[in-house]
Amino acid sequence: MASALLVISAVSAFSMSSLAQAQEPVAATTSASAPAEAHPHRHGRMGHGGHHQGGPGMLPMRGRHLDRLLDQVKATDAQRTQIKGLAKSAEADLKPLRDTGHSLRQQTMALFGQAQVDAATAEKLRQQGLANHDAVSKRTLQFALDASKVLTPEQRADLVAKMQKRHDRMKSHGQSHARLEH
Repeated sequence: MASALLVISAVSAFSMSSLAQAQEPVAATTSASAPAEAHPHRHGRMGHGGHHQGGPGMLPMRGRHLDRLLDQVKATDAQRTQIKGLAKSAEADLKPLRDTGHSLRQQTMALFGQAQVDAATAEKLRQQGLANHDAVSKRTLQFALDASKVLTPEQRADLVAKMQKRHDRMKSHGQSHARLEH
C-alpha cells in the first residue's frame, strides 16, 4: 500500500513538473528583460529543479523523457500507447489551467507595480492562484491514478526504486553544493 501511494505521489509530482515546464514557453513570451522572479517556473524556482520536463523526482508527461521512463520500466507497446494517450488528455485539460496561472501571475505583477498595492485585490489573486493550483493538482493526481492502472505492480515498484535512487542522488548533489557555499 505504501509503495502504491509513493507511486501515485511520484507520478503526480512528475505531472506537476511537466505542467511547470509547459508553462515556461508561455512565460518566456512576456518579456525577455523581465526579472527571473517574474518567471517562477524557470530553472531553480519553486523547487522544480529546472530539468527538462521533470526534475529531481519528477515524472515527465511527454517527449523523450517520457519515452526514456517507459523504456526503463520495460513498458509494452500497448502500455506506451495508453500512457501517452492519458498524458495527452491530461495536458489538454491542463492547458487552460496553465493559461489561467499565467494570467494570474501577470495580474499580480501588474498589481505590485502600481503606486498603491490593494491588499484585498492581492488576497483575491492569491486565492484564485490557490484554486488554480488545486485544480492542477487534482488533474495530475487523476493522471497518476490512471497511469498506475496501466503499469504492473512490478513496473511501479521498479519505477519507485529508480525515482528514489535519483532523488537520493540529487539530494546528495544539492547537499554537496550547500557545503561549498559555506
